[in-house]
Amino acid sequence: MVNGLLQSEEYARAVFAMWRPLLDEDTIEQRVSARLDRQKIFSRRPAPLLSFVIEESVVRRPRWRRRAVRGGGGCGRVRVHPRLQAG
Repeated sequence: MVNGLLQSEEYARAVFAMWRPLLDEDTIEQRVSARLDRQKIFSRRPAPLLSFVIEESVVRRPRWRRRAVRGGGGCGRVRVHPRLQAG
């Protein structure tokens, strides 16, 4: 799963549509709107320095790469670190 601050509107809607118990459309709309509103943090000046840990399989999904996080990738850059092995 992608952190809420990095989710596109489409991704957030899909996440809320899968919740159990099911959410009604008004609740989904309110939650998606609130999530997108929180993304305004990326417009602050000076820009915030944030980092996120995202599972490698998420970044490898073609759809996620095409969407480049927030519908264009304007919120920052993605740096992929090698997976660490335990032991």
